[in-house]
Amino acid sequence: MNPHKISIGRRLGYLHRQAQRYFHREFSRLGIGGGTHSFLMFLYHHDGVTQQELSHCLHFDKAHTTRAIQKLIDLGYIIKEKNPEDQRAYRIYLTEKAHAVKPEIKKVLQRWTDLLASGFSAQERETAIGLLTRMTENVAEIGQEGK
Repeated sequence: MNPHKISIGRRLGYLHRQAQRYFHREFSRLGIGGGTHSFLMFLYHHDGVTQQELSHCLHFDKAHTTRAIQKLIDLGYIIKEKNPEDQRAYRIYLTEKAHAVKPEIKKVLQRWTDLLASGFSAQERETAIGLLTRMTENVAEIGQEGK
């Protein structure tokens, strides 16, 4: 197969599948996977956000966010408390257990990034990030449909 005939989408799909395998293998001992590490990483920087804010900022639908939050609660990584400003909403907080695994999660994510950019110059890394950012922006409005 001519490598120039493989689409960008196909290459991104392949990288996504490989990332899922890598994260499943690396995070399985922590009980997390399937993107739940994304929720923890976001909460490390924004502890106490609402479930709706998590969905919106991470671009996950409400059902996926609900399942991920429940899994993280069951594993003891987060707790959910009523929002004092809106009794219909909950705020999500990290537990000590979540804080304890933060260095390990960051190390796994850094190894993945280093693997992806292995052999890249600083300029190539910058270019790759810029192109991926533009692709993300190009499809961002698709995620807004139906909301």
